[in-house]
Amino acid sequence: MPSHRSITFRAALAVTLAVSLTGCARRSDLVQRTIQLSGPEAVDCGDVRLEDDATAALACVKRELLTGRPFRVVLDVHGIDSRIAQALVRSPSGQLVQLRFDSDRMGGQVFFPYPAMWESECKTISLDDREGRGLQTFSCDQPAV
Repeated sequence: MPSHRSITFRAALAVTLAVSLTGCARRSDLVQRTIQLSGPEAVDCGDVRLEDDATAALACVKRELLTGRPFRVVLDVHGIDSRIAQALVRSPSGQLVQLRFDSDRMGGQVFFPYPAMWESECKTISLDDREGRGLQTFSCDQPAV
């Protein structure tokens, strides 16, 4: 018969796993939103995780910014105490949208994370190397009014 401590530990482990999986699933909401905004004919420039090389995705973004075609890209960004991702989309109507995802905007909550996603329409976008190691991020230069 399992001890009381064993049952408590297993229950805590199950809750932690469930919460962790929920946090991961929310990043997929960001990816799905980029697909919805960019449309079925959009160029998919990639979904780049932190450990992945972003060179091809960024080249694609730069190319598509010049062509005017719809596109989408998702990039993970270093977070201090949570998972951060950002995305850039050009819709079929030409609208540029920057999206951001934070797995826990309250910072590192283990049992009750507070994920959030934001969207900003932009007139222009620039690429910044704020990470200092070649991992670029997007900046909304002129928010749409």
